[in-house]
Amino acid sequence: MKRALLAALLWTLPGGVLHGADFSSNAVGTTGSSFLRIGSGARAMAMGGAYSAVADDAGAVYWNPAGLALLRGRSLQMSHSGDQDGVNLENIAFGAKAGRLGWGGALSYRDVGSIERTDVNGDSQGVYRPRDYAATISLASDLKSASLPEGALAVGVSGKVFKSKIVEEANGYAFDTGLLGRKEIGEDWVVRAAAVAQNLGVRVKFDQESDPLPTTFRLGLALLSRPHWLVSGETFLPRGNGLQGGLGVEFVGEPVAGIKGSLRF
Repeated sequence: MKRALLAALLWTLPGGVLHGADFSSNAVGTTGSSFLRIGSGARAMAMGGAYSAVADDAGAVYWNPAGLALLRGRSLQMSHSGDQDGVNLENIAFGAKAGRLGWGGALSYRDVGSIERTDVNGDSQGVYRPRDYAATISLASDLKSASLPEGALAVGVSGKVFKSKIVEEANGYAFDTGLLGRKEIGEDWVVRAAAVAQNLGVRVKFDQESDPLPTTFRLGLALLSRPHWLVSGETFLPRGNGLQGGLGVEFVGEPVAGIKGSLRF
């Protein structure tokens, strides 16, 4: 049974490229507001973004809103990333649970730095500073029923508003939706499966040009072995590119009594 689950997990990784309108390598660079596709959270990024079936913390606001229904207590997550070119991304997210309902939100900000602006002759026209802002609110529910035990299946939805500024400004909105299923196998094994659609919404218009949102579809599968191991695989299809995948592994140990540490790759 354990081998079958591991085989199913690895099967979620793509063996080729799926082609289709706006969802193939031929459509690279055809979406707008691409910052909405940038992942957040040290744990999720360390696991290669294979996180939609794992997310049960504040990071669920981005990766899979359904995971907020599996929260224990409250969760707060803050992250910063930057590069040598002066591009900085800031993110803060929180989540909480009350009864069968989970809720959360996030704020994101990207600053690309100052860029020289020139006219068609190459003459300087000063500088401009592209920036992006986004605010997200999420709600999730455990679908416990007579036939479904608590934690077996959850559904979630996120609504987000954002602003992008290059030279002109554009405002937009989008929403995410997700499912997260959980099944215990014996005393030591748990398997999770997830399906997520991100950044669904209308096209964003700058001046006279409009671009579709960076819609992404995700399928994830995770296998947890109590109390130490987690293996997670994910297949995702972003608009403007082909089918992609990721695989993450986490080991949780206690090198010093009372102090836990994690190794992820």
